[in-house]
Amino acid sequence: MADAMNLPTGVVTFLLTDVEASTRLWRESSDAAAAMQRHATLIADAVARHGGVQPVEQGEGDSTVSAFARASDALYAALAAQRALRAEHWPAGAAVRVRMAVHTGEAELRAPGLYGASCRRRVRRRAGAVARRRRRVRAPRARRAPPARHWLGRPHADRRKVVELVAAGLTNREIAAKLFVSLATVKTHLIHVFTKLDVRSRAELASAATSRAIERSKS
Repeated sequence: MADAMNLPTGVVTFLLTDVEASTRLWRESSDAAAAMQRHATLIADAVARHGGVQPVEQGEGDSTVSAFARASDALYAALAAQRALRAEHWPAGAAVRVRMAVHTGEAELRAPGLYGASCRRRVRRRAGAVARRRRRVRAPRARRAPPARHWLGRPHADRRKVVELVAAGLTNREIAAKLFVSLATVKTHLIHVFTKLDVRSRAELASAATSRAIERSKS
């Protein structure tokens, strides 16, 4: 793979991936951590074989972002990754299925190895639109009641885990290792939580989390 500090610029094609039903997998399978690590390796290998680059800052949780100078290389990498994922012998109950989207557009660098925030937002919005179109063409299913609203806002299992581990006294690096996510992902979760709860320190966050947990247990 090309050096992650030398990302393509100008008109760039991005390959974005995200594991389907990853929260359920983490909850129900003891092999989830190994499966997620293996899935990331298979995608990285496919990207490398087709000349792609994975920026220093990846997506949240189990999602990945790769950049290609040529759109055809991104498509070949996506196909190779899906074939490798399908051929993998996953542990029972820990099979990994991955959504993928390809987006081409202009990209600017914020720093070596990092794309600018506006570029990342455009790519994410485009990938979200692709996912929404896929959902619309599926057969209709019975409507389910919405999940109970969590005190952090919209349901977000990874964000809750980060808060719980902060309250337990773990550092950002320890949290990243425990949840198998990047350090940047942990920092992103904490920025959202600090803003949501209007706290300014980890001690205040731990206190707020404990108070909310007590309130929920009484309700």
